[in-house]
Amino acid sequence: TQGYEEFGDYVTADSFKSLFVENSIFFAKPAAYYLKTLDENFASLDETNIRYTIEQAILFVEEAHVVYSRIAQSANTVAA
Repeated sequence: TQGYEEFGDYVTADSFKSLFVENSIFFAKPAAYYLKTLDENFASLDETNIRYTIEQAILFVEEAHVVYSRIAQSANTVAA
């Protein structure tokens, strides 16, 4: 929705921060979780931490759906 077409973990993270986090479009907690997981060593996680990571990922995806809907709705309002 923002004309973003770059790829790669850190390029994506930097663009995500500048487009969504710094502009207060994406809630801070799910955004912080995403950025933190880029440095996570998932091979060393125990079962409890794996469950927590999955729960946080689900919250991030849910927030992404909310943000996408809000952006799409805003674009439709402007187009109308």
